[in-house]
Amino acid sequence: MPRPWIESAAVLAFAPAGEAAPPRRNVPYRRPAMSDDIRYALFRKLDAFAKPTAAPDLHALARLIERERGEHAIQLVEIEDFEFAGDRLMHTAVEVWTLDMAGDRDNRIGVAWLNEDGRDRLEPALRAVRMNRPRAERRRAA
Repeated sequence: MPRPWIESAAVLAFAPAGEAAPPRRNVPYRRPAMSDDIRYALFRKLDAFAKPTAAPDLHALARLIERERGEHAIQLVEIEDFEFAGDRLMHTAVEVWTLDMAGDRDNRIGVAWLNEDGRDRLEPALRAVRMNRPRAERRRAA
């Protein structure tokens, strides 16, 4: 029986022997920078160079998320181990995802920073913004 073909054999041949890979942190993003005077913000990208979109209040942040959302359903995921660059403290934030027709995550709108508040504060604000949108009236029979 022939041996199985391994495409990574060349890579393994040049790997240093006995050297372990450095331990990776269990943080799936790079820490973004954050100013001390911002209370509400939306991070579209999570890296050290991306600037957040700041909002003056919670209602403005909810309007910003609603505008990005469009007509898609969203999922709010509370993050309790969010870190900023230069700060080793764990902060609370909310990750906002759009959902596809099957109810699976489609696109990440971003991470909402609510000044240490979580999903329980953002959800009613989003609902209030959604209720204030103009509604279509019933069509009358001709």
